[in-house]
Amino acid sequence: MKIQAIRRLVPLVMLMVFMNGCDEESAVNSSARFVHLATDLNNLTLVTPERVPMDPAASFDCRAPYVPVDADAAGNIRKNHSRLVSTHHAEIQVYVTSPAREAMKQPSAVFPLGTVILKQKFPKPDSENAQLFTGMLKRETGFNPGCGDWEFFTLTGDGRKVTSRGRIESCMDCHKEFSKTGFVSRKYP
Repeated sequence: MKIQAIRRLVPLVMLMVFMNGCDEESAVNSSARFVHLATDLNNLTLVTPERVPMDPAASFDCRAPYVPVDADAAGNIRKNHSRLVSTHHAEIQVYVTSPAREAMKQPSAVFPLGTVILKQKFPKPDSENAQLFTGMLKRETGFNPGCGDWEFFTLTGDGRKVTSRGRIESCMDCHKEFSKTGFVSRKYP
């Protein structure tokens, strides 16, 4: 009798595990996706054909969070940054996942769920290697309503390790000023 009951429960348990995994897919599997995208930029659409100089104020504000990250219970990362893009001559190269290619061209377009925007940041114009990557992942409605439901993240300069992710205050502080354009700057000289 117990074996029959267990046999009936196994498919239900497997379905529950599968459904739970699907619900949390972007939260659980996206770190691996970020690394995959950053280490093979050919999988992305290049938005800026040439490197673009960063505004010095943006270069100062756009930095990798200090590790260990100080986060509250909701996963919001506090302002405890220390490592900056090191010069006032920093440059960026911007990439986006293919489904969002057209949205990136239109100032008021809505970005599709799952969009990743990735910025490769170089400390100087002649730098061959990036100092870090910063990025945005378009999440489900309600994830981050104050900032367009974007999740922010940073990776090491080689793109092989996610160093922070979530509702990063310094990222949100900057991107909130672009609320009319989907919380994405799209201003590249």
